[in-house]
Amino acid sequence: MKRQPQLNFINRYCELDENFFTVFYEDGSIVKLKYEHFMKVIKRSEYYFLYTSLAQFHYLPISAFETEKDIHRFDLLLEGKQLLKLW
Repeated sequence: MKRQPQLNFINRYCELDENFFTVFYEDGSIVKLKYEHFMKVIKRSEYYFLYTSLAQFHYLPISAFETEKDIHRFDLLLEGKQLLKLW
């Protein structure tokens, strides 16, 4: 049986540090993921897809970052965790 992906449109915000990717939802729930939970990351010009399985991912818009420096630091963090290749 194949599972159909479910879209989640609940308002949320994320906090990122070198150890965790944390998602805070408007209903008060919190999801805290270690970077080891991600299988791969795809970066495009306007967003990141952070995959936790073949069919499940977290969408992170690049516009969510405050500065180019923040984007660059996140890219380096992902590269260090071997989730993203910059070159």
